[in-house]
Amino acid sequence: MNAFAKTHRAKFPKAAAKFTEDDDGLLAFYDFSAERWIHLRTTNPIESTFSMVKLRTEDTRGVGSPAAAPAMVFKLVESAQERRRAITGGRSGRVRGGGGRMNRPTHGALHHVEIWVPDLDRALASLGWLLQTLGYAVSQSWDTGRSWRLGPTYLVLERSPALTADRHDRRRPGLNHLAFHVENATTVDKLASDAARHGWSLMFPELHPHAGGTQHYAAYLENTDGFEIELVAISSPPGEVS
Repeated sequence: MNAFAKTHRAKFPKAAAKFTEDDDGLLAFYDFSAERWIHLRTTNPIESTFSMVKLRTEDTRGVGSPAAAPAMVFKLVESAQERRRAITGGRSGRVRGGGGRMNRPTHGALHHVEIWVPDLDRALASLGWLLQTLGYAVSQSWDTGRSWRLGPTYLVLERSPALTADRHDRRRPGLNHLAFHVENATTVDKLASDAARHGWSLMFPELHPHAGGTQHYAAYLENTDGFEIELVAISSPPGEVS
């Protein structure tokens, strides 16, 4: 969005201003987990529910008295909701926490992480694949980098011309690894298996999935550029605690 505004501000100043002024509102869609997106793209729950009210009103040739109308509409909507499809991922809640405005981050929450990579194409093939699989959506893209957003937080991969090395070493001062929540142990295992086709290798295979401890269900992955990722199960198998 910033790239669009910078490129087209001279020719389309009002459109560019809208992008920069209302970016929180425009990106509010991504405040919710990917499972919820199908519901946010449709007005069907509203239209279907009130179509029942409309049909019943036509059948009864009106709603009766002004006093009876609200009660009848309420009971019809209450009846209609019992036949509505449940929201996908209904227990997952909103991605972003805190109160107030939907698109207002919680004080102290992580704003963004920027990672410099030696090769952008390799990073996109491994880290980019993983981020999108975890539910991150591409936010911005430019010649030397790309960013992904999930809720209020975004992550940047960039091949900066100011790089002083051609390989990341997690054992040096600086970033050791990134860790992500994953829905459950089954998903951790599937991601670890699929990751092998996207430039990742499983670390500590002899200890997997408890390399971080017997009560910690996780997969530790390393890509060809030396970056380490930890995928931690939110829900562990019965009898285990993450």
